[in-house]
Parts: sequence; structure tokens; C-alpha cells
Amino acid sequence: MAKGLNYLANSVALLGYRDREQGNFTTVAWITQVSMKPPMVLVNVAPGRYSYQKIKETGEFTLAILSEEQKEIADFCGKNSGANVDKIKELNLPVVPGEKVSAPKLTTAIANLECRLVQEIPVGDHIILVGEVVAEDVPNPAKRPLIFHQWKYLD
Repeated sequence: MAKGLNYLANSVALLGYRDREQGNFTTVAWITQVSMKPPMVLVNVAPGRYSYQKIKETGEFTLAILSEEQKEIADFCGKNSGANVDKIKELNLPVVPGEKVSAPKLTTAIANLECRLVQEIPVGDHIILVGEVVAEDVPNPAKRPLIFHQWKYLD
């Protein structure tokens, strides 16, 4: 039944949350814009994930939209739990705190969205997190986004 779903192409991002000194990231691909006024996005996360627990605690998150050159970052952050690994330290990621939220932003991302959690919607085996974008920056607009399609990255 899920074969057709594999044909949906998704942008890949790091979902940032407050944890430890600088925060931490996990990789997400089920993300989309859901409103213009106010600007809002959704991201799907599994309820048992460490990142979900931290976002619930703080009520905020960031999305760092990754570029094609950042596949290794996406892989590492997606395969390792923030409960066990300080991914920012391990990968020596260049981060700064958000302007309006305390979650980290990735300075080498195409764009960073700072979000306040406004709604959680349980659906199937995931939870939709709806966030209002309260600040954004686009440090690398010329880069091409990393896209996930049919269980691999597009070249």
C-alpha cells in the first residue's frame, strides 16, 4: 500500500531543539508549509523520539533546510539519537541560537525557520507538530535543496 507514497519528494531538514548547552538536531523529511498568514509549517515526528519529548518540553523548534552537499549530516543526525549523542559537537556543526527561540540554527543551511509549537495532532504512528514561524533567515539562497525520494536522495 505504501509504494505510491514513495513517489512523494520531500525536502530534508534538521529539526532543532533545545537540549544540552547548544541544543541538538534530528533529521526530518515529512515537512511542509500549511499557512501563509500567519506563516506556519508542519513536521511529522514519531512520538517515542527524544526530539519530540524535548520539543514538547520547550514548545519551540527550528528547521534548517539542508542543501545537496549536506547528505552526510542528514544521515548522521537521522541515525543517532540525541539522547545519546551531542550531534552538534560530534559533527562540529556551525550553529547559533535562534533570535526568537532557544533552539539552534545551522549557519550552513539554505534557510532556517524558527518556530513556536502551536498544535500537536496525533495521526497514525506519528504526531504532526504545527509551528508558527516567528523568525527566519536564508544564509545560503544559491544552494540547491537536499530532496528525499524513493528512499534515497535525488542527485
